[in-house]
Amino acid sequence: MQQKRVLHRSTLLKDGNVLITGGVSSLKPIPWPISHAELFLAREKRFVSLSSMNASHTEHTTTLLNNGNVVVTGGNLNPTLEIFDSQRGVFHSLRAPLSARAGHTVHVMNDKLFLMGGYYVSIHFFEMKGMDLAPRAPQEFGYDLIALKDCEIYDLKTQTSRLIPFPSWIPKLTFHRSVQLSNGHIIIVGGMGGREKVIEFNPETEEFSLRGTLAVPREDHEMDFLDDHRLFITGGTDQTPKTVASMEIFDLTTNRSELLPFSLHEAREDHSLVPLKEGLFMVVGGEIHSNPDIILKSAELINLNKGTVTLMKDLLPEGRSDHQTTVLNDGSLLITGGEAQNGTILSSAPFLAGF
Repeated sequence: MQQKRVLHRSTLLKDGNVLITGGVSSLKPIPWPISHAELFLAREKRFVSLSSMNASHTEHTTTLLNNGNVVVTGGNLNPTLEIFDSQRGVFHSLRAPLSARAGHTVHVMNDKLFLMGGYYVSIHFFEMKGMDLAPRAPQEFGYDLIALKDCEIYDLKTQTSRLIPFPSWIPKLTFHRSVQLSNGHIIIVGGMGGREKVIEFNPETEEFSLRGTLAVPREDHEMDFLDDHRLFITGGTDQTPKTVASMEIFDLTTNRSELLPFSLHEAREDHSLVPLKEGLFMVVGGEIHSNPDIILKSAELINLNKGTVTLMKDLLPEGRSDHQTTVLNDGSLLITGGEAQNGTILSSAPFLAGF
């Protein structure tokens, strides 16, 4: 890539190219977001830089609209929202939403964005003092991630928004995953503040309801549709917190979750999960929560039809976590950036093909 990055986002565009946005290029002393964006040209298999975004973004969301443009929301100390014009290759700022947020999820319905949960960053400074010296100017700082307790609805036509507080049984929500059903309803699974919960949000009535519970509480897991009424969920961190290797399927018709009788070979969180064919999935990279965290080089091929999991131990030349994996139109996988061992931020982008 043109820029090393982690905690970025990749979006497959309608022309088959991939938009890479934001992230951070350094984790210390504080993971400041970047405004750099680039485009992966699928036919030429190369990256080209775009004009910078109007704001910096990390742990943001990118939402592909029906017209082929992409909405970039959040991931900044300040509220921010902008649109990538896919025809002209430029970013345009829209009126800012009400809240700064990152680590959220976004879905679109009837030209309205539903920004679900996430966190905001609170920075604090430490005053340095010597033994017999007067207080000096602030020289060190830290930060806290404060989980949000609301959904923000942003109208793309009027560029106005409003907040819907979560009910009391959802104390906060971040590091969750969500999908949108064909009827427009949003299913929210796990995350800090409700690791065991499966929640449904009705955009028309703007009401939340508890749909069911997971077999294993999770955050920083991954999830995708198995079919139109079942969700496939892998890994993550439980309430201990411990990185888990278990997998489960939540059935939207029975509202029950079934723990699979087989697991991943390696526990993992902050990995990617991509569908390859019907019943065939791949998990790529990730990490095991430890001190320090163990960054994984492996990928695993999950065949739910046969009930098998095949470990590819050192498939990746470098371990990587918080990367992005995009399925290209030719079926190959593009893996971009991520964090390697010892906090190294990667610019490499390997391909996987032939699965």
